[in-house]
Amino acid sequence: MNKKINSYSDSERIAIIAESAKLFNENFASRNILIIRKKDANLMELLEINAYDKMFLHLTGVNTNESANEFFDKAVFDRLTLQDFTIRDTGETDMKLSVIDKAMNFTKSANLFIGDFSNANSKKLNTEIVLGTREFAMGFVLDANSQYPYYVPNTLLKDDVERHVTKINRVLAVFEKDTTADKYDKLLYISRYELKGKVSQDATEKEKLDALKLSKVIKKMLVQYDKQDNNTKENTLNQSQQTESAENKNNYAFEKKSEEMQAMEIIESNKIKAEATRIVDERNRQNQQVAQVRQAEQDKPIQQIKPVAQVNSVQTEKPNKKNNNKWRGK
Repeated sequence: MNKKINSYSDSERIAIIAESAKLFNENFASRNILIIRKKDANLMELLEINAYDKMFLHLTGVNTNESANEFFDKAVFDRLTLQDFTIRDTGETDMKLSVIDKAMNFTKSANLFIGDFSNANSKKLNTEIVLGTREFAMGFVLDANSQYPYYVPNTLLKDDVERHVTKINRVLAVFEKDTTADKYDKLLYISRYELKGKVSQDATEKEKLDALKLSKVIKKMLVQYDKQDNNTKENTLNQSQQTESAENKNNYAFEKKSEEMQAMEIIESNKIKAEATRIVDERNRQNQQVAQVRQAEQDKPIQQIKPVAQVNSVQTEKPNKKNNNKWRGK
């Protein structure tokens, strides 16, 4: 398929178209492709591709009366005949067919480049983004029928991609996913030039992606970084659970301590109440004893006291002379 001539036989053209249709079906159909380009030193841009079966016809350069979908089905299932298409007299068809296999396997290229389309060297070409190598250039346009900003392939050239862009940018990485999937899960291409000197030859896929320093927006589109997010969430959850467990332990210890303190307070309170009860009982007992003593005194018989005779006059005995003399003689 890499014959370096500008023309093929009819049978060769059918074989090339059939093989390329199978590659298109294998690498593009029912898949979304994410292309990350390095716009400048500090800016990355992404391009998402959604290639429908009908887009394959534009890459072959043939003319046909079949619908684009019918042409593709015949090519995939080896039912294509010479009556199904004609080639262009300009030689454009054979030039496209000489590089179409490379375009279908673009992720196997050693170096991929991309850029915004420039019509400086292709006045009649109508496309928006051009992807390729030094050998081929494949054009993409925004899908007008999609609500999501997908690009679809619409042309193929046998030429150096740099000749058809305003400024050449290096492709950093290419990913794919099933059209029904939410995130891109398969790495198809990564720039060896960008990895040079940054990682070892036996570096893991994740280490290589980390070396590209992808933006947060791009990382959110990749399954490769879901695990990291999950680990972060799991670690956060574990930390939260550990914190909660520690808080529960502290709360339990505090509650237990509070219960013990409450129990001690109850004991002390009971002791105080018991002492107060004892004091009250002792006072009651003493008061009862005093009352009994008083009652006993009140119950004793009253003794009659003899009246004392009243002395109305006091007789003073005069000492006799004898006695007076006695006193005087002393």
